[in-house]
Amino acid sequence: MNRLTAMRVIAWIMAASAVAFGLFTIVFGIVSPEQEIHAIHNVVVASLLIVLSAPPAVAVARAPDRSIRPLAMLGTVAIASLATMALSLTLDPFTLPFALLVGVLWAIVPSREGAVPAGRPSWLMLVMVVLAAVPLVLYALSQAELHRPD
Repeated sequence: MNRLTAMRVIAWIMAASAVAFGLFTIVFGIVSPEQEIHAIHNVVVASLLIVLSAPPAVAVARAPDRSIRPLAMLGTVAIASLATMALSLTLDPFTLPFALLVGVLWAIVPSREGAVPAGRPSWLMLVMVVLAAVPLVLYALSQAELHRPD
């Protein structure tokens, strides 16, 4: 099996898994009364899977030879998922394999050209992102505290 075929197979599995688990999270969150307390968490998880993970995985599967930008998006999601697991001191058995498969895709991608667009970075945009991230990081830390094992 060559690299492009391997990328296609892995990416289709990732896309299907993201959609299936995202839909499961939505349905389970709606029909299970015990999940009412987790409503926000379930919406965030479903969004991460269906909106932020599945589309770039489909893009990689459809065109693995032109997959750098979708892989960059998947890499960002994988890094964020690894960071949340580290902060909560808990390995997620559903998230960890996805993050590891993103690493496999990066390892077998034929070319990494274009991963970072040419041109100057916008310092104004960087400042805006850092300022916007402050309340998000504080919220993430408080949520991680709730999920740490006692």
